[in-house]
Amino acid sequence: MQSAASHTADVMAAVRQRIRSLNAGPFAATPIAVEIGNPAQFHPRDSDQPLVTVFVYRIELDNAAFLATPDGAQAVRLHALITAFCKSGASASESPGSFELRILTHVLRLFLEQPGFGPVRITNALPIGPAAALVAADLMITAQPRNLDIEDLNHIWTTQGDTPYRTSLAYCFSFGIITPARPADDGPPVLFPVLENPEDAGPGAIGPHPGLPPAGPAPAPEYGALVLNRGTASAPDLATEARFAAGAGDVVLPVVAIAEAAEPLALALDRWDAAGGGWRDASARLAPAAVTALERLALQGGAPMPASPVTLADDGTPALLRLRALRPGQPQAMQINPVLITLEAAP
Repeated sequence: MQSAASHTADVMAAVRQRIRSLNAGPFAATPIAVEIGNPAQFHPRDSDQPLVTVFVYRIELDNAAFLATPDGAQAVRLHALITAFCKSGASASESPGSFELRILTHVLRLFLEQPGFGPVRITNALPIGPAAALVAADLMITAQPRNLDIEDLNHIWTTQGDTPYRTSLAYCFSFGIITPARPADDGPPVLFPVLENPEDAGPGAIGPHPGLPPAGPAPAPEYGALVLNRGTASAPDLATEARFAAGAGDVVLPVVAIAEAAEPLALALDRWDAAGGGWRDASARLAPAAVTALERLALQGGAPMPASPVTLADDGTPALLRLRALRPGQPQAMQINPVLITLEAAP
């Protein structure tokens, strides 16, 4: 069900982009290249352009962030070595080693002034089950500096072949999130079996009783999912948000709803009212205002994921819209994530 997307790779891409932001500041005159990979991949250096490598040398599982379960998610900490390569200084009076130290100093300052950056969304993971809230969350990344002793540095650099040791920084980036491709179908464990009738104190009440009254809270709502399939039925590319230009004409949304059973669901559209501070109904802009949900178990078995075309009328006004799916007559019986749609003003 998942594509080749990886949240851990997206996290490191955000780290790379964060370091590249130095090119808009102290290194505007001598831009630096930033690549993800081990130092040996870039030795010897063919280009004269300064290079910073981000080498993820360790992926650490972290169960303190939240408990990993088969149908939940796993958080990981990404330990990275940041190394600078310079064949010459920025000027004739500067040595390559001095230029490398300047680059590393600015990287240190970058993460010192703002250790948190992002957000880095989880993309192309099915927003269903206990991990559904993570899929729609704006996950921020935290950079934590690490001090490596001589033994740790020796272990890392001895794996780099004939690449000479260079002064480096070590950071831990938290968190990368791994979500399951298929939510588990196992129910919760039995914690306390009831083997007698609590309303009968007689000796005949001991043992299983067919007339036990129901106990405990009402059943939790079922999980469902609402996404846009930007790919094909056989190669889906799922998204929970979309952006379009206001005034460019009506938009056809490739809507996919997923539930435990194939059933009709009503679609509702809300528009954010900034002046009133709440959502306002705009369902009249949808055609049709219903969709048939696909069965989750069939999709897990490899069934295609066809999208239902739903036309969104464009009134030419920039707006933030929320597309929802509801079970007719039982709106509280199913929990489904909304799809956020932004209609942007023309540049």
